Amino acid sequence: MNRDKAIEIINLYFESWMEKDFHKFIKVMHNEAIVRECTGAVIAGKDELRRWF
Repeated sequence: MNRDKAIEIINLYFESWMEKDFHKFIKVMHNEAIVRECTGAVIAGKDELRRWF
C-alpha cells in the first residue's frame, strides 16, 4: 500500500466516526479486522464491529 492510499483510508476511518456513518466505516474494515480500544476492549470481525459502531 502506498502512502496516499494509507492516508485516504485513515481519513475515511475518522470521517466515519465524526459523521456517524457506518457504511463509510465498514468500507475500510477487513472481514477479520481487530480494533483495540484504549480501555483494553478488543472488537474483532465485521459482525462485532457492526454492533460496536
